[in-house]
Amino acid sequence: MASYDTISMLATLKRLIHEGDDDEFTALVDTLQFDLFKKAKTKAFGAYSWVKKLPVLCTLYNRSKMIKCIRTMLKDAYTFDCNTSFALDIHVKDLAKVLKYNECENELQQLYNNGDHKNHHVCTNTHIDDYCIFEGVIETITICNYDFAIINKTFELLVEYGFNINAQGPSAKTPLHIAVIKTAPFDVIRKMIALGADINVMDKFGYSPFHLCIKKRDYRNDQRLILKLLKLWLYQNPDVFLHEDIIQHAVSCDLKLLQFSKASTITHEKFLLPWLHRAGFRIARGHVNEMPVTDVKYLPVIDDMLSTFNKPRSLKVNATVQIRKTYPGLKLHETLKHAPLPSSIRDYILMEELNTT
Repeated sequence: MASYDTISMLATLKRLIHEGDDDEFTALVDTLQFDLFKKAKTKAFGAYSWVKKLPVLCTLYNRSKMIKCIRTMLKDAYTFDCNTSFALDIHVKDLAKVLKYNECENELQQLYNNGDHKNHHVCTNTHIDDYCIFEGVIETITICNYDFAIINKTFELLVEYGFNINAQGPSAKTPLHIAVIKTAPFDVIRKMIALGADINVMDKFGYSPFHLCIKKRDYRNDQRLILKLLKLWLYQNPDVFLHEDIIQHAVSCDLKLLQFSKASTITHEKFLLPWLHRAGFRIARGHVNEMPVTDVKYLPVIDDMLSTFNKPRSLKVNATVQIRKTYPGLKLHETLKHAPLPSSIRDYILMEELNTT
């Protein structure tokens, strides 16, 4: 029998759930059962707190046989508490219910009853809050080994079944706000926007998801990722001239780039401000002057950037801005699909180079 520490065991179980290997999963759960009995009533037992997340992971992948395996082999070694929620006020059984994974739902019902006849039924909500169910799925990003495909598939099913991806929860935040706060990967954010998530909705503090992207250090420190997120935001913002606050955030980001990069590696293409300028924002000299440069070696870079802003926009750039204003958001993609344009022009309008910058 192979020897596993708790970390490698969890990683292997996640892989087997992803692959749908029932036999290997059963064999490893048997090892897990032995370890749980052995470590019961010791401090080491606390290292197995991740066991309670396995039913959630199995549900996402619709692995009813694996939930049954957990129920039959671990019910005496580990307590799956009825109060263990998938998200705020939502049980994992509710997730199976809304995704219409009926076999998983039945197995979860038995798992969380766990032979307790006093609580014969798992207490779940008759009404499942749209915001909470999306929030719960976002919370699972880390436990499913960052398998973006299964997260995106779950989002697709929820939207297909009528759940509102723009539902607002505490502090008027939407699921997209939560995805950004949890540092969801670009692929997940892009999928949410493609499904209709509005990147402009403000919470009660006046922050949109895009504002949070630029404020959040994990995104802010990755200039290429910020550029990709910027493109997503521009798709839904035809009237870009009204967003002075975005320019201010871009100034802060570019200043960070100056502070923590070698002068020899910096070109003005790596800054956010030139991209905003190209997308139609009116960038003034005053915006760049707000970047306090104390080291003279950065001055050529700043001058290069300023020269870009002072030049008239090309006809191609102005035409792109006008097209975006005429066909905002996802309408742009639908329109270009049927437009008789060369692929090079189509890619330019869609700013496809941001995906590889």
